[in-house]
Amino acid sequence: MHIIRLHRIISFHHGGNVMLIGTIGSHLATLSKLALHVADMPIHYIDSSKTNTFFDGLRSAIRQTGTEGKMLTLVFTGRDLRDERYLDAINSLLVSGEYPHLFSNDELEGLLQALTPAMKRQAPNYVLDPMKFFVSRVKSNLHIVLCLPPTDKLLQIAPSQYPGLFTGMQMNWMCDWTQHALLTNAQYYVYKNHIAKECGDDMRDNLVGCLSDIHSFVLKDCKQIPWAGNTDDNITVSSVKVVGKKEIIKVQTTEVPNLPYTKSIMHEHIQLRHKNSQNHGRNDVFVGPKTFRRFMDCFRYIFDTKSAENSSSIAQLKKALRCLEKTRQDAKTKHTDIKKLQSDYETATAKTAELLRQLTLKATELEKVKAQFGFSSGTLTAFLQLNEIESEEDEVDELLAA
Repeated sequence: MHIIRLHRIISFHHGGNVMLIGTIGSHLATLSKLALHVADMPIHYIDSSKTNTFFDGLRSAIRQTGTEGKMLTLVFTGRDLRDERYLDAINSLLVSGEYPHLFSNDELEGLLQALTPAMKRQAPNYVLDPMKFFVSRVKSNLHIVLCLPPTDKLLQIAPSQYPGLFTGMQMNWMCDWTQHALLTNAQYYVYKNHIAKECGDDMRDNLVGCLSDIHSFVLKDCKQIPWAGNTDDNITVSSVKVVGKKEIIKVQTTEVPNLPYTKSIMHEHIQLRHKNSQNHGRNDVFVGPKTFRRFMDCFRYIFDTKSAENSSSIAQLKKALRCLEKTRQDAKTKHTDIKKLQSDYETATAKTAELLRQLTLKATELEKVKAQFGFSSGTLTAFLQLNEIESEEDEVDELLAA
């Protein structure tokens, strides 16, 4: 809406000058540059840090608009017009279209001579008074945009000392932020950057409301909007409970501290810094659209960082769970193998005990035979070997027969 207004005012050929008034941080200069870009209107930049550079730039702008017929726009802020001579020059241009101290007589005569061919083609009636034609071209082609905060002292002294700033300029006030604007910007930012895309729409809507509410608290503490937040120490919260089997609904109101705590802390800091109304604090922080965007960028960075940390922790926990599951499966497999080995061990133990029993019986019989027939040790060994050979031959015969 403000861009359309600026475009409409700047498009006027006569009196297309505008004064933008808005809170610091609203980026009035950026808004005016956007409107000028839409209107295809070039900007003539002037360095106001020094008096010589300012008047040189102003002289160049008047020469181009008056003599060459180019359309230019000068954009100034309250900081650029701290010198009274700058304000006097701008006021003179707005009232009469000229500033006598800019050009000497020789320079002005050269400009009017260069303007003669164009004057004969476009306005032959001004041949006798070329200065009037020069001034009319300056008024038509040179546009001035002035961006000021509502607290600027220029607005107080301009009606009496520089009336051209009011009579020769259209005024456009930048009103306070609305709650709908905060919600719309926060919603656009959240959905554009895919913040909390894993959550549902209800969670994302709550996040949008939280972002707009926090910024509204900041705006309220900076005394930029009248509706945002509540500065009371305690607030009343209503809670609904379902009691009993009959599901009776009861509404209970409780008084709780005014959260978030950051708002209370910020309010306390502001009160401490401005405790003495005549000695305001230094390094004031101004809040505007750019601040809201930076606030959301900070929130996005913190959210992404914490999400990455949570994702890393979840990945580590999942890896640990997979390792535990694999360990559990390996333990089950080893338990089965142990049971099998234990069964084999018991079988082998039984076989060994049976074999030992048989060997004991044979050794007993051999001792009896030795004692009965009086065999020596060598004869007994030969007898045992012969017995083993016969048993092995019997086993081979049985295998062959099978």
